[in-house]
Amino acid sequence: MKISVAISSCPNDTFSFYYFLHEPPEGIEFETHYLDIQQLNEVAFQGQFDIVKASYYTGLKIRDRYTIMQSGSAIGFGAGPILISQKNTFPDLPLWRVALPGKDTTAHVLFNFFLEKSFPEIEVQKEFMVFSDIMDSVQNGSVDAGVVIHEGRFVYQEKGLHLVQDLGEFWEKNTGFPVPLGGIFMRKSMEPAIAQLLENHLQNSVRRAMEHREKKDADYSGMLPYIRKYSQELSESVLESHIQTYVNNETVSLSEIGEKAIAFFFEEAARQEKKNEESRS
Repeated sequence: MKISVAISSCPNDTFSFYYFLHEPPEGIEFETHYLDIQQLNEVAFQGQFDIVKASYYTGLKIRDRYTIMQSGSAIGFGAGPILISQKNTFPDLPLWRVALPGKDTTAHVLFNFFLEKSFPEIEVQKEFMVFSDIMDSVQNGSVDAGVVIHEGRFVYQEKGLHLVQDLGEFWEKNTGFPVPLGGIFMRKSMEPAIAQLLENHLQNSVRRAMEHREKKDADYSGMLPYIRKYSQELSESVLESHIQTYVNNETVSLSEIGEKAIAFFFEEAARQEKKNEESRS
């Protein structure tokens, strides 16, 4: 049986899916695709894959066809997107040009949440682009600020850029919840026995990867070339920081707090959607 899988090229996904993809259950063959987060969100809308990584903002909109898998999520404290610029202060401008990593991303919801509470009078021109282009756009001045995700969180200072606001920290302080960044979604039409097999297989994959990373053993060393192959940043210290930040117990299996955080996030995202629709009408 062939199962189509689409995940991001980021270290937390390749780390979590290493054993899942390299040691498939008997009778299962995986067809794997590695895409940028906004590309993943787009294919999730299209229902193109059996299992797909997507932003939780997109997850809100595909619940009629997909269910959240209990393992593989990126959710936690101190892991949210950050707003950066060439200076360490907010742009002193009536109009902000801000780069964002996709319209349907959690980063977009968190930026709106921050802006509405902190700078409701500011007009913003949003520029949606591939996340790996955002720091360059801030550097060359084509935008005033950018919302950075993934590995960018660890390397923006190397490019001479400054933190304006940690959007994840702002969310956490104002809601009390960790940030639901992205999750793994599986077709609801999947045969129940196969769905449970894949759930168990992914949880086992994440758990094994975490155990080998903790031991820093030969198995973990064997994983690194695969993780590095797809990563935007090749530095081992950045890979380690990325995995440590985005892979945690919620990645192994969603807890009650994790599920409540997702539900609260869905409410906020739906509120923003409704507000935007009302402003257009």
